[in-house]
Amino acid sequence: MDDKIRDKIKESHYRKFQRVAPEGFIIIPEVTFEKLKDFEFWKEWRNNPNILFDESVKDTKENFF
Repeated sequence: MDDKIRDKIKESHYRKFQRVAPEGFIIIPEVTFEKLKDFEFWKEWRNNPNILFDESVKDTKENFF
């Protein structure tokens, strides 16, 4: 339980947008969205949908803070 809370705090810069999107949608940074244009990244995302969340967290931290 503590690890889950610790991860949410660590990713809070991204998770603050979690309640803004309508049900069934996610908000991703434009930088992450642009990465999907790269076919290799797109293939990687198709095989592992969690990569979009991981990249969004990383890109939010790098580009906004």
